[in-house]
Amino acid sequence: MYKRKSKRRRGRGDKSNAKGIRWKHVHQQAGRYKGPRSRTFEGGKLPLYRRIPKWPDAWLARQRKVLEPLNLAKLRTFIESGRLDTRFTITQRHLNDSRCVKVKNGVSLFNVNDYPFPYKISIEVAGADQSSIDAIRRVGGEVIIVYRNRLNLRAHIKPYKFEVLPKTARPNLEMVHYLEKMRARGCVVKYVKPQWLIDEEKSLKTELAEFEAEALIAKGEAIERGDPDLRESVDDLQQRLLKRFRLRETRAAELLRHQEAGEKDQAAVDEETRE
Repeated sequence: MYKRKSKRRRGRGDKSNAKGIRWKHVHQQAGRYKGPRSRTFEGGKLPLYRRIPKWPDAWLARQRKVLEPLNLAKLRTFIESGRLDTRFTITQRHLNDSRCVKVKNGVSLFNVNDYPFPYKISIEVAGADQSSIDAIRRVGGEVIIVYRNRLNLRAHIKPYKFEVLPKTARPNLEMVHYLEKMRARGCVVKYVKPQWLIDEEKSLKTELAEFEAEALIAKGEAIERGDPDLRESVDDLQQRLLKRFRLRETRAAELLRHQEAGEKDQAAVDEETRE
């Protein structure tokens, strides 16, 4: 009696000939999982919290203004090859048209290892480091820092795309601090002063004029009294006025005024007792 031949089980191994039907039912059951899911699960597609960029990181990254770096050695190469003319002021439009740098947010100069720069030029950029500023000024050139926002820079580089050129934008407080820092480094800074800065400068000039007037009055009174230590008294007065100016509209200023008033009252009492 012969044993019945068993049915061949196909698709049960990696080296099986039936590669298309291998463990097909296992995959079908895995795709029908009915257990607990995460709250963010959306049937296998990318969930909402991963489709949307993170906030505020993504928003801040879009707002961040990164200047295009320009090496002073590359600028020298373009000048020597005749692609930039040193007889006129080199603007960011010239740098973009000559393919020296692709301008998007502005150009920032930098210099590596104090690379020598022998050409006397006048260049307009958005930023520069101290080494490049010194290298250009050493031969009689100048670095001009011009403030332009995104729209003004686009109108500067491609003016033919505008029927009417936009007005020059005014910088905010952070940019004013940056521009004045560049002025202190030795650059020529050009920007339109905002109205709040003009008002602040007027108020500061008025207060300083009042302080100088008080110092002159005190100096005249000291001369009339014949004070031998005149210079020191005037210097002390100026230091006190400067301290009051720095501490204006603060609690420390009120305490300082009360202290000065108390000293004056004590001096009056001493004079009465002396008489």
